[in-house]
Amino acid sequence: MPQIPFQYSLHIEQADGRIEHREFLAKEGTDPRRAIAESLCKDFPTDVCVLAYNMSFERGVLQRLAQTFPDLSEHLLAIRDNIHDLMIPFQKQYYYTKAMQGSYSIKYVLPALCPGDPELDYHSLHGVHNGGEASAAFADMPNHTPDEIAVMRNDLLNYCCLDTLAMVKVLEKLRNVCAAGLVQYQIEF
Repeated sequence: MPQIPFQYSLHIEQADGRIEHREFLAKEGTDPRRAIAESLCKDFPTDVCVLAYNMSFERGVLQRLAQTFPDLSEHLLAIRDNIHDLMIPFQKQYYYTKAMQGSYSIKYVLPALCPGDPELDYHSLHGVHNGGEASAAFADMPNHTPDEIAVMRNDLLNYCCLDTLAMVKVLEKLRNVCAAGLVQYQIEF
């Protein structure tokens, strides 16, 4: 059974190099699909490069949303078709270090490329540290008090934000390595 999308984080690189952050987290206890589909269409232009880490997941989510909401399908499919996978250089071992411990997961790549940065430490997050915990927390939110829900929402937003901030930092490191001529692989998105 496909997962129901309920949240996203978006770091937007502006032409002048500034990074803008946007995020969406659905209201607990609701079917979040329409709200997230509309928010995606609002936040993502149809003609920009979108980076994901393991894009097959995001592409599948966008495909299912487009099928569910035909009135939004053209926009959602345009986003889907513009996704590129930041995981590829690590998965194909175009870039590899021992610190990645044989994995190309962002949870291994990030600390290998940005060691010791406390801002980028998944272990320091409170409550939610991975996608499975995020799904479980969102599903469980209606069973909690408003104060507990506020804490859970904050935990979910912090986790998802770190996932996209991690991609910003990884892309920055790859750009630096390529600019220094340390690898012979051209990264184009």
